[in-house]
Amino acid sequence: EALLAAFCNHFEGMLETMEEHGFAPFEETYLQLWMHSRQEVQAQVEDKGSPPVDVTIRGITSSGFLRAEDNSGRAFELHPDGNSLDMMQGLLYTKR
Repeated sequence: EALLAAFCNHFEGMLETMEEHGFAPFEETYLQLWMHSRQEVQAQVEDKGSPPVDVTIRGITSSGFLRAEDNSGRAFELHPDGNSLDMMQGLLYTKR
């Protein structure tokens, strides 16, 4: 009961901040604790027959999707409903 009360008290303040300012006040802390930041993966950005592109996960976009960049700085927004993950190969590819 005490744990739930403590959580609710903390969450209420965070919810008020989110409603007033959006996600921005939480983004830096979120990215510091988030396991995907600076992770290097391959993204299949064209059709599945083309070679994958080496990208680095840089964070999240303003709409909440993965933000990745290739070595030339070209940005990609990766959507979970449009991409699949092959964890054994570290490969993200676009579903077709």
